[in-house]
Amino acid sequence: MMREKRISKFKHLPKFVIVSVLMLLLTIGILPLGFRAEAATHSHEICKGSDCKETSHGKVTWTAYSNNFKYTNNVAYIYLTTGVSATLTVDSGNTLYLCLNGKILTGNIVVNGTLHLCDCQGTGIVNSGTNGGKSAVFGAKDSTIYYYGGTLQGGKSTSDDSVPLYTSSIIYLYAMPKFETQCAYDIRGLSAGFLRIRATLTKPTEPVRVNFGRNEDTVDMTKQTAVAITSDWYSKMGNANAEEYFKPRNSRAAKIELSGSNLVLRRYRVTFVDGNSESTDYAKYNGGTLASLPTPSRTGYTFKGWFTAQNGGTMITTSYPFSKDTTVYAQWTQSHQNHPICAGSSCSDGSHGNVEWATWNGEDDITYTNNVAYVYLTTDATNGRPITVNNGYTLYLCLNGKTLTGSAGYTIENNGTLVICDCSSRKTGKLVNTANGTAAPVRNSSTFTLYSGTLESTGGEDNRSRVPSGLYNYSVATICGGAITSTNGYGITADFSNVTTMTGGTVTGKQIAFYMGEAGTFTMTGGTLTSTSSHGIYTISKSAVIRIGGGTITAPEYGIYTYNSHPQIYLGGSPTIKGGSAEIFTDHSTSNIYANGWEGYDTPYSGGVLRLAYYTNYGDEDIACVYNVSDDNADKFTHASSHYRFVRKILDGKDCLIARYVNKHEVTFNPCGGEVDPEKQFVFKDSAYGTLPTPTRDGYRFDGWYTAKTSGTKIDSTTKVTATSDHTLYAHWVAEIISVEITWGAMEFTYCDGEWNPNTHTYENGYWAATADGDLVTVKNTGNVDVSVTFSYKQTNTAVSAAFVNDGDKSNITNPVALPVNETKKVRLTLTGKPSNPMTKEVLGTVKITLG
Repeated sequence: MMREKRISKFKHLPKFVIVSVLMLLLTIGILPLGFRAEAATHSHEICKGSDCKETSHGKVTWTAYSNNFKYTNNVAYIYLTTGVSATLTVDSGNTLYLCLNGKILTGNIVVNGTLHLCDCQGTGIVNSGTNGGKSAVFGAKDSTIYYYGGTLQGGKSTSDDSVPLYTSSIIYLYAMPKFETQCAYDIRGLSAGFLRIRATLTKPTEPVRVNFGRNEDTVDMTKQTAVAITSDWYSKMGNANAEEYFKPRNSRAAKIELSGSNLVLRRYRVTFVDGNSESTDYAKYNGGTLASLPTPSRTGYTFKGWFTAQNGGTMITTSYPFSKDTTVYAQWTQSHQNHPICAGSSCSDGSHGNVEWATWNGEDDITYTNNVAYVYLTTDATNGRPITVNNGYTLYLCLNGKTLTGSAGYTIENNGTLVICDCSSRKTGKLVNTANGTAAPVRNSSTFTLYSGTLESTGGEDNRSRVPSGLYNYSVATICGGAITSTNGYGITADFSNVTTMTGGTVTGKQIAFYMGEAGTFTMTGGTLTSTSSHGIYTISKSAVIRIGGGTITAPEYGIYTYNSHPQIYLGGSPTIKGGSAEIFTDHSTSNIYANGWEGYDTPYSGGVLRLAYYTNYGDEDIACVYNVSDDNADKFTHASSHYRFVRKILDGKDCLIARYVNKHEVTFNPCGGEVDPEKQFVFKDSAYGTLPTPTRDGYRFDGWYTAKTSGTKIDSTTKVTATSDHTLYAHWVAEIISVEITWGAMEFTYCDGEWNPNTHTYENGYWAATADGDLVTVKNTGNVDVSVTFSYKQTNTAVSAAFVNDGDKSNITNPVALPVNETKKVRLTLTGKPSNPMTKEVLGTVKITLG
């Protein structure tokens, strides 16, 4: 589709210059200055100057103070008009509202009744006198003080009574108190919870120092560990850091902290860790020391004393000054090493009698007697050599609460045996392998046993992408207790006809907790398997045997996952299996699950309900999923997919659960004159339709799938299936309409010669000028399909060239120009080149617009 328009040329016009001058006249007025006299009355809210938002604090009219004042119905509202020297006394039963009004009251305020103190100007001060010995505000027993603003000066002496703000009762704070005189502390209270928070307080530049009087039994900090100093803190301040607002008296070893919903003043906490338990005491006020220290005991060890670190540190005595909450540790000297090979774990094997263990520093060669050695670690150590047990040798290693870190790993092979335990009371011993990849194998008819202690792998993949593991078992391994962890890979990797048994302990893998390669048997009757990011048990073995009769398996994806394999899974007893997606996933119909235990463990499964997931294509039914179920446990298994349900059926003489589809329907796609692929697909009631095909039809735009040929309900991939039978969806179409509106400018241009150069006697910098918007072309898409627009120009006068630029920024356009539905494109035609001869209304060329 094309539109064309010819361009006319007017006669030459001479050069012209138009100059315009605009003059602005500014008039400057001088406004008279005004003067504001102080209002005759003083009126504002009683909380003026604070952030209080209580609606009950309405405006009141204050009476100027002049040496005395009087109460009306036991209430007086006064404000200062100038600095005064006076002692103001509020008797019991009276209420005084005092606004400092930015002035200074030299003296003090003694409160036996109720005082409301504010400062509407923010510069008012109550100064207790030249020496500042007395409190600026003194609240007697049963008094009440409401503080909204004003600075308090006083309390320079060392007496407990000499503080800027003192009370034996309660202070309500609507703002943080301000103090300007350095003293031992700023606020003293004699009753628990004497600070009542009534508004959100602004954080001060320096915390306010606060303390209780030491002569009051109810709050004597030498007789109790902590006492509340506020109420309503959390409701007004939330979790604001208490230490940024208040701090305890400098001479006392205590701290202020948020406890529950209020601030408390607490003595420093000292926590004793002795290797068996923890206990707590509190440092006293006098110097921050402890009156006594506990003396712990530990079999086989001599107590060295309390220290600030588990190893090394400073020794703690009753003269040690505590300046913060502190944890102290008992340190011990081992007197001897004599215990069973299982180190007192849950093992009940009577043959594990006491043996004498030799010391080992983790580095020296180990001495074997009759191919057997019993050694225990005496210190934390780093060993760059591999620990190797082979050729019929047996090594019993007691970690003894110490850590042995090695970069070369450990190897048990060729009929070697390694037994690891940890006799420390808290079982903190570790054997840490920092090497990458397979640096810790058990292989070639060897045996590994873990009773207690921790095997930890911190390495990464090696150059052959082998994943690190806490233990590599290619032979026989038994986990009775302790822990096996891998911070980057698998907890345990088992391969090549391994036999792995787990009766206790924990195995944790960042990826898979227990990885089974080719063949092998894994039996679990206790302990915990945990994956932090993948599966609990994962196998690729086509002949693996997995037997779960107890313990706990936890994983974010699947508890047990079989990939491209045919393992046999035996379930018995009451284990706990938890997976985020499902408890068990099998991807082959020959991966059998048995629900009645296994030979030697004839205990039917009785644990929680297990969700079973299967890799099956739609159309696969009557797949045997669980064998040997009974009336007692058939309901313990459910299909993870809502598209299936389990049905009991006898297959090959076995009571089985088989999978059957639930609410599966076939959808036929009618393209209504177009073409579609596929023509049919299965959907499930109450599930989303999922991905739907997109049909095509020449000259039409697809408008969606509907439940009827005309009208009907539109269906998309997220629509939930509500049909109860097979059904048809119909394609709706909209005919493509290509329509544009084109608006032309006059397309009339005038050539201007430019400026005359008297030296060359020629005109320079000539240019083409169009009439207003005469060079503008506007194209609007009024159809229902997007189009592309090509703007072109064909010369008639070869001396003159033309180009199209975008309206606005005058940038060159790039053909073709995309023009979506309802959008408009504006371009301008620009001419270059000087005509060779004078012209009048001559055609320079042709503009063409082509729609694609």
